[in-house]
Amino acid sequence: MLNDNELQLSKYGEYLLRRRLADERHAKFYVGWVRRFLQEVPDPKLSLYDRVLQFIENMQASGRFEVWQCDCRMWTWRLE
Repeated sequence: MLNDNELQLSKYGEYLLRRRLADERHAKFYVGWVRRFLQEVPDPKLSLYDRVLQFIENMQASGRFEVWQCDCRMWTWRLE
């Protein structure tokens, strides 16, 4: 059985595909990066927005990722 985070990540992947924000090949990577983001220990001094930006900046600085992989628009989600 999927835990709540995995269920939400699955829904996120479906959202990316349904809205055509990513093709099937790329959607799995975005889901993986969000999973990785959620596994990090948050800095309590940073807002969620700043944590996401810091995560993306770290991806960019590592030099291991292509530009499309660090596209901030793909990392957006609504907090409800």
